[in-house]
Amino acid sequence: MPNQQLDNCYQLVNLLGYGKMSALTAEALHRKVASSLSLPIFKRKLRTLAHEARLNGHRVIGDDNGYYKAITKKEWNDYRTRRFTSFSEELKAFASCEKISVADLIKDVYHIDPTNPNYSLDL
Repeated sequence: MPNQQLDNCYQLVNLLGYGKMSALTAEALHRKVASSLSLPIFKRKLRTLAHEARLNGHRVIGDDNGYYKAITKKEWNDYRTRRFTSFSEELKAFASCEKISVADLIKDVYHIDPTNPNYSLDL
């Protein structure tokens, strides 16, 4: 059903189904909402809306399958693990460019003591 709106994260959440089997690609969502945006700009908007949905507590996943809401804890945990791995690798890359440890990078950026036993930085 074209002409559905996609102006905020709640509309995205309402468009998405539950589980990997109901994933919609960015291209499919672009067609579904008959967006006037170019596909690359629409994809960026989708990433932003998915992020906003997660900030509001919705377990929205955007992966190689497309966009969908996690139906199981395993789906969510698998997605979360992939994202954390990506973040960890990016931190290592930035630290390497600055010729410092990841712990020192985190200390510089977030002004925390990464040696504090309350933090677990398995990097």
